[in-house]
Amino acid sequence: MKYFTRKLLAKCASRDEEIADAAAARWENATATYRARLKAIRRQLPIEVRSFCDRFTLHDAKIILTGSHKNIPLFTILLQLEGVPSQPGDAIQLVYSTVAKPRVGKAPASGREWILYDEFDLAAKGKGFTHSLLLSDGSEMQIPFQRFGFQKIDLGRLSEAARLQLPSAVSALRGSA
Repeated sequence: MKYFTRKLLAKCASRDEEIADAAAARWENATATYRARLKAIRRQLPIEVRSFCDRFTLHDAKIILTGSHKNIPLFTILLQLEGVPSQPGDAIQLVYSTVAKPRVGKAPASGREWILYDEFDLAAKGKGFTHSLLLSDGSEMQIPFQRFGFQKIDLGRLSEAARLQLPSAVSALRGSA
């Protein structure tokens, strides 16, 4: 994470009011700086990333599962967007055609963490793109990718076996390689 870091988040939660207030001001600055960066690189990002950013926010999305393929450079995240008590949020599957193995700062404690903040960016040396996630357990995930896809999933209509399979977004990515 370049803008929304664990260290800054921890300072925002400080019991020392002076530290927390200073961190909150830095957080607001980080928000403005990231938005400016995203706007500056928008045309360089894949159209699927732009479409995703226009339609969804991952703040407070619950990670249901993550997975990768042993022989194919694919990584997927199934998550549930924030909802309201009377109606749960949409389930979304993110699929990445990766250029390197995703990096996780530490293994998520429960495997069912929430996304606090996320950042899309250009990868160093022009080698694709990155999607970085700051999780509720303090871990960070960075996914280096070349292609990106997403789809809404109706979890209530899927059988248990179908829930464990990677749906059509994976096939579409594999077919476009």
